Amino acid sequence: MTEFNLNPIKLTQELVKCQSITPKDDGALLVVQDHLSSMGFDCAPLVFSGNGSYEVKNLFATIGSDGPHLAFAGHTDVVPPGNESSWKHPPFSAIIEDDKLYGRGTEDMKSNIACFISATEQFLKKNGKNFGGKISFIITGDEEGEAINGTPQIMEWTKKQNIKIDHCLVGEPTSNAKIGDKVKIGRRGSVNFFLTVKGVQGHTANGHRAQNPVHCLTKLISNILEKPLDEGNEFFYHQLCKFLLLMLVILPIM
Repeated sequence: MTEFNLNPIKLTQELVKCQSITPKDDGALLVVQDHLSSMGFDCAPLVFSGNGSYEVKNLFATIGSDGPHLAFAGHTDVVPPGNESSWKHPPFSAIIEDDKLYGRGTEDMKSNIACFISATEQFLKKNGKNFGGKISFIITGDEEGEAINGTPQIMEWTKKQNIKIDHCLVGEPTSNAKIGDKVKIGRRGSVNFFLTVKGVQGHTANGHRAQNPVHCLTKLISNILEKPLDEGNEFFYHQLCKFLLLMLVILPIM
């Protein structure tokens, strides 16, 4: 019989070693499924495709019966590591040095999934499988990409299965100085917009007659970045426009 290591650090290392760059899974979801199955979870691998996007592997796992239903939600996919030569250690090595675990996904969010699994295992050891409620895992392989055939499709599936969830804990990193010192309720939200910047064509011999639309754009971006979008509240700090992605249509005027 296979022995599963439910230590959160060891399990994080096992997950980080899976090169699950969206939409590639590389065995990450199987690691989660095998560990949950060993604890008595009923696991339903869900593969969704179409909808103008690529195929995605997902997992819905549950244990328990009638009663309050708590779900853990997360993703096993990660963003590309970029220039690997700039990493202190290889991005999928999961090396521990000076009490730090290095690797893509150690923060967002393979370590969180490992902690979910480890905490649930401890809970079941203490309370047994008949604890008067349900615990579920909603794990997708596509949060960092198009996110079309991931969590939204799982939610549609749960509706068809008449599965109702009372509370959901998402393992996105929110801590400031130490683990668990900041728990955020809800989602901050996002704004998407498009800009058309018009300029005036010109020649270098008469550059003063021309108007470079990029110059106007830089002033606009600076104004957006400098002013807080909101005042925040007890659950969220005030928000600046940290991530600004613009699709530009630059039109010189003849």
